[in-house]
Amino acid sequence: MPSKWRVQSFSQYKPSAQCVSYIDARDVMDKLDEVVGPENWKDEYKEIAGNLFAGVSIKVDGEWVTKWDTGNESNIEKSKGEVSDSFKRAAVKWGVGRFLYSMPIKNVPANEKKTKDNRPYIVDSNGNRVWNLTEHLNGKTRVGGLVKALPSLTREDIKKATTKEELRTMYTNTTDEGLRAIITAKGKTLK
Repeated sequence: MPSKWRVQSFSQYKPSAQCVSYIDARDVMDKLDEVVGPENWKDEYKEIAGNLFAGVSIKVDGEWVTKWDTGNESNIEKSKGEVSDSFKRAAVKWGVGRFLYSMPIKNVPANEKKTKDNRPYIVDSNGNRVWNLTEHLNGKTRVGGLVKALPSLTREDIKKATTKEELRTMYTNTTDEGLRAIITAKGKTLK
């Protein structure tokens, strides 16, 4: 499941931003449909002590098993954001999107540091404004209006790595858990 990226915060001390990886509720629904089938999962919501909880139920051996969690309101659409967040958090208990918790926060350059009066934006290594953060951070580039993925990481690339810094960069730039395990194992063999 590919993740998306958003700016979590801009620095007040230097021209940079912290970006976090996320998935949206439709990604979770698609994954549940793909893995268990649309007829074998359902969601429901209830309020407990003023907090909205979502339950994601999956049919296991003919019985519904439900896992619950609560979420936070978003800054844009408060109630919709809370429903979506609680749904995604409940799905994490089933393993959907759990990889996001091991994704590193990425520090990226911005055009200027944050002040109370400005609105900084992300820039690439040449200082050009980045219009699509997800494409930029997932290693894709625009060529003639088309989005093309940059060369993907392979096991051979990992075998050829000679420094821990190379491996760190590889680890940061892939979400493939199998490749991450190989990178981690290789890192233990380097000094």
